[in-house]
Amino acid sequence: MLIIEKLQSASNLTDNEQAIGEYIFSLGREIEGVSTRVLAQAVYTSPAAVIRFCKKLGFEGFDELKTQFIREIEYLDNQYDRIDSNFPFQPDDSLLKTARKIGTLYQETAEDTLALLDHATLKKACFLMRTHETIHIFSYGTALNTAESFREKMLKIGKSVIITNNLNYQLYQARSLNTDALPILISYSGETEKILLIAKSLQERWIPHF
Repeated sequence: MLIIEKLQSASNLTDNEQAIGEYIFSLGREIEGVSTRVLAQAVYTSPAAVIRFCKKLGFEGFDELKTQFIREIEYLDNQYDRIDSNFPFQPDDSLLKTARKIGTLYQETAEDTLALLDHATLKKACFLMRTHETIHIFSYGTALNTAESFREKMLKIGKSVIITNNLNYQLYQARSLNTDALPILISYSGETEKILLIAKSLQERWIPHF
């Protein structure tokens, strides 16, 4: 049984003991550096009263309660359902819980991306990138950060990637491409007006793109 459950189910706690329990929870992980004497002084009681409180909850003393409490915090920090990417954090989340949620978000993003792939599409994309001299990326906003990361990785294997930041120039550039270039279009929503115009221009001239 968790310590919080023991406190909730303990009907024989005195006001002094309830104050000790509330202070322990307020400390959270910082309880690790707190001694019995320091805790007693903080709630205006005696070290003996702190020990009696611990024994009433089934522990030999404060050190055992403290160790178990820290383990509970670590356990609870790992207990959460699928994260809402729009509101992933709560005001009372610990630093460790926030860090683990960030890691989980990256993991879920990778899993969601993999779920959208199929062998034929992936094989086609690899073939197109391998058989074209240059790659032109068309996007705007924060997606350009992803495009820049992609360009850096491709340059390391000797593949040229061109990115134009100006969305108006991108439209002109798309209209001037020939079949030696491979256009890649990035749109978070898939409904960006000028990206759709670029796709239409490429389709009209039978230029492969994805």
